[in-house]
Parts: sequence; C-alpha cells; structure tokens
Amino acid sequence: MKRLVVALSAFILLPLVAFSESPLTRVEDFESDSARDVVSKFKERIAFLEARMDEQLASADKDLRTGLKEALASSVAAGELKEVERISKFLQQDPGDQGKKPVQTDVAVLRRRVAELERKLALATATDPIVGKWRYHNNNICDYTADGWVTLNGKAIGLWRRTTGRQYVVAFVRAFAKGVSDDMVLSADGKTIAASGAKGQKFQIVRLP
Repeated sequence: MKRLVVALSAFILLPLVAFSESPLTRVEDFESDSARDVVSKFKERIAFLEARMDEQLASADKDLRTGLKEALASSVAAGELKEVERISKFLQQDPGDQGKKPVQTDVAVLRRRVAELERKLALATATDPIVGKWRYHNNNICDYTADGWVTLNGKAIGLWRRTTGRQYVVAFVRAFAKGVSDDMVLSADGKTIAASGAKGQKFQIVRLP
C-alpha cells in the first residue's frame, strides 16, 4: 500500500517536464513551414516593438525639450539664474545622449525576455530520453510515448514519469489497486534500463533501434 501511495503521488504531484540530456532545441532548428512561420511572426513583432519604442522615446524627448524651452523663458523672466543655468545645460546636450541609455536598457530587457521565451519553447519541444520502443525481459515490446504513456500492441498499459535525474517510475493502469509499479534507472547512454519490479525482482529493458 505504501508503494501505491508513493507511485500515485508521483503522478499527481510531479508534472511531466520535457527533458533532454542533449543540447536544447533552438527555434532555428525547426524545419516545418508552420513552425518557421510562427517563429518568424514572433521575431517580426519583437522588431516592431523595438522600432516603436525608439519612436516613442524620440517623441517624448522632443516634447520634453519643447516644454523645457518654455520653462527656460519663464525662469529668465523671473530672474531665476540657477534654474536658467540648469535648463540651459540640459538643452545644450545632444538629444541622442538623453534617449540613448533608456533605449539600450529597454531593448536589453526585451532581448532577455525573448531569450527566456526561447528557453521555455526549447524545453517544451525537447524529448525525454526515455521516449521510444523498449524490449522487456519477457520479449514484450513497449512504446514509451512523449505524452507519458506506456503502450503494448497499441494499447495503453501504464504511465511513466521521471522522478529525478535518470530515475523513473512506471505504474501499470490495471494494477493500480495492487500497487504494482516498476522503478527504473536509464543508463547514461540511453540504451538500457535497469528495472526493479513491485516484488523487488530485477530485470533489464533494452532500447530498440
């Protein structure tokens, strides 16, 4: 019963996180026209936002300078010499110097967000190394699917979940009530699985080409 609780807890509490020990998939790696089209539109939108940001900052800087010129005239009329000096120094600076820093800062933030989105996209599209066809010690050939199912002859017989690192647990659908599940460790080369059954029996599972 304790083994059943542990197994079911793994399926309820642990999300199926896509994982790969190989380098992460990049958006540049997509080959289908539909995926490339989505990525292209995304990058076009980011470029548009950057251009609009430059336009907005330039417009804001122009309005600022217009307003400060009016304030300068008022300060001159009021004889506020210190304020006249401060406003004059500001207006004498190159307008590009005023907008340069915030533009760079905002673009850097956008680029970080793009990088984060690409990282999440890479994780979402990566394939777990256990996915594939496996031959059991009794010669059954099971298919471990990317969405977390174990199938035999096209029928779902269990669910797999990664627990930590290369360790997995497989709970068999028709045997939940009996607490039947296998603990498995994927080899470093991804070609074999060292498995331990519900009664402690040890066996090996071999990946098929």
